[in-house]
Amino acid sequence: MNESENLRLYASMVPQMDAGIWTVEIEQELSLKKDAQRKAVNEEKIRVRRQILVPSAVFSLTEGMVVNRCPLPGTKAAVTDCVPHIILKGPFLPWIGRCRWKEKAVPSLGLLVLTEQELRENGCGTLHRMKVKDYLGGVGRDNGVFRPDYTDIPKEMAEQECSYIRIAGPLAKKVLPHMDELSYYAHCRQVYIGNKAEMGLDRDGLFSVVMSPRVPQYIPGQVQSYHTFLIVQDGLLREEGKDSPFQDFIVLDSWEFQVSGQTPYSFRRFCEDLTEKDADRMLLRLSGDIPDGAVKERVKEGFVPLLYHARTGDEGMCFYRSPLIPVSGKEIEKKEPFFTADAAMIYDAQSAVFDLSLACAWEAGRLSAVSDQVYVRQILALRKKAQQIADVLFSRMLSRAAESGKKDTLDRPEEFAQSARKELEQLGKEEWDGLLQGGKDAETLVMALNRTGWDTIGQGEGLMRLAGEASCITGEVMTETEVLVRAFLKENYMLLLALLEEETAPLAAWLGKLLLLYPVPQDYLLPHPQLLPRESVRFFYLDENWQRAAFDGAVSLGLDSSRQADFNCVMERILYESTRKEMLAYRAALYGETVPGDDGGPKGGFMIRSHLVSSWPTLSLQAYDKEGKKLAILRMQHLAGETLLCILDGIPARIQVEEPGESLQMKILHKDYEVFRSDAHVLDLDKAGSGLLGQMAKRLGKKAEEIDVLTFVTELLTTGERTVFEKEGGK
Repeated sequence: MNESENLRLYASMVPQMDAGIWTVEIEQELSLKKDAQRKAVNEEKIRVRRQILVPSAVFSLTEGMVVNRCPLPGTKAAVTDCVPHIILKGPFLPWIGRCRWKEKAVPSLGLLVLTEQELRENGCGTLHRMKVKDYLGGVGRDNGVFRPDYTDIPKEMAEQECSYIRIAGPLAKKVLPHMDELSYYAHCRQVYIGNKAEMGLDRDGLFSVVMSPRVPQYIPGQVQSYHTFLIVQDGLLREEGKDSPFQDFIVLDSWEFQVSGQTPYSFRRFCEDLTEKDADRMLLRLSGDIPDGAVKERVKEGFVPLLYHARTGDEGMCFYRSPLIPVSGKEIEKKEPFFTADAAMIYDAQSAVFDLSLACAWEAGRLSAVSDQVYVRQILALRKKAQQIADVLFSRMLSRAAESGKKDTLDRPEEFAQSARKELEQLGKEEWDGLLQGGKDAETLVMALNRTGWDTIGQGEGLMRLAGEASCITGEVMTETEVLVRAFLKENYMLLLALLEEETAPLAAWLGKLLLLYPVPQDYLLPHPQLLPRESVRFFYLDENWQRAAFDGAVSLGLDSSRQADFNCVMERILYESTRKEMLAYRAALYGETVPGDDGGPKGGFMIRSHLVSSWPTLSLQAYDKEGKKLAILRMQHLAGETLLCILDGIPARIQVEEPGESLQMKILHKDYEVFRSDAHVLDLDKAGSGLLGQMAKRLGKKAEEIDVLTFVTELLTTGERTVFEKEGGK
């Protein structure tokens, strides 16, 4: 679904595979084509077998499966026009098990809404927990209690924990829908997800919605408490007409809300609480009464005063600034990467205070790298191959000197170095260029650089043999050659990029996520809670100096010699450019979007900390720069339940926050639709003139039979709300 479409509705999303354990088996034969004939290579075919479980029932939900609940949990307001419903990530969940009523697929999930008084009077309401196998085995089941039977439940599922609630039969019959109404109380929605947080959403933007037939009531002067349960209602489907004193229902989710005379909190009201009139308070930095002076200037730049503990045991006050800064930062010029965290410490002699921002960034990058074993193996493999290439260059220069009649220069290292440099320059123009145009295979490099001894390089044998053939090669000459090779690779690092593409690709992908701060702990991003108070939105620039220091820390693994340090400079140059590209491409690849071009400009973003984020976790965002250009989202993720981080390909001046289409509420907006079949305020979907479907048909000028699920849902849907925040303050 593309960005131009707002919302699509589907009456159902029934799985195409029947419940059970399916086995997929694949076999493959390897063959070699020779002289126009193909001959099998493997005597036995390669066979792979995988089992796929299509469950016949649902006994629990995985964490994060619930996207939104309405009314919101903990609500205490006049929500008497709201049709309670729950939004789920899984588009197929309500129809798992292929439940049918009169040859028609109906949802097996339902929403049970009960008052606190009903729970007390019926002697129920307590959630019980036990293993699925015990529940199915009848544990805790008393006489007169109906509990549906399930067959073909896999052992893994039988060992899981489940919750259930026991409801009096007459009460269940009173508040739950009739059999022929079930299909109206679940549907599927599809929305564009490219402007939402990364939450493992369905790639096609599909969500399922389960509704309750019961509308809350308000009794003037009273506060009515409601308990809502997402239940598996298979018992209703399989035992139509059977009246049991009590029924057990599997409970997948539950929440509570209260009905009072207060105005309910809407999406817009949550957004209004984030509004700041003072533009200065919209930036990510400490605010409050700070005395004039050096400290205040530092705080305005985003620094936070903190205590630090040195390895020597000393303690003191330092300044730290996260990678999310309130002002545009100046790039720090450095000739080589930081090899240690100490090298990244900045000392202000005037105030006698250390700035440890980049030192912490270096440590954050290194710790993130060390914790990923795959990354460690990959970067060590890259170092090994790069050093092999350098060894080939080193051997070639000495070999050519010994074999080309230039032995008279070997006792004069400086003249030899000049001659060797010319050789390398010539090599760079001819053989290296030919190599890059002709292919990237390592064997091509061997042929271009050293046609006599690749298999011995790295083992020392090649150099020993060479030294034997040209005994006039002194240690001083070899040192000059080593220095020359290192300098050449530093200056011509782009020549290595194509040769090391296979090794650098996965590293660049990992480092691209590091530049987007994925593995960086939240304390590094928000070192003080007052940087982002509750119910606030704050804008920031992304500090490239901090990113580069974290990058240096991540690529610093395995530095144990000056040679390794020199190679680290080469690899840093090779990796950083491809890492920048991966940084821009990461989210685009997740959602199939166009990768933004790297204009080299600054990046920025914003953070939100609010009940808005926890209540609508899939809220939609659009950001624009000061010229009105839409900015691509590079990262959008929840750091905590109420905290949302968004990094953009540019500097935002305005953000537009929209109520997500999948969470649009459903309400009884017309008096004619207030048709209930009991004093419990349960909707009467009778298609006769007095029923809700009949009233809809009358209002829309249709026949009652034409009011299907989608028409029913469309009549109840409300329009979404939208708010715009300006970086300069206001709304």
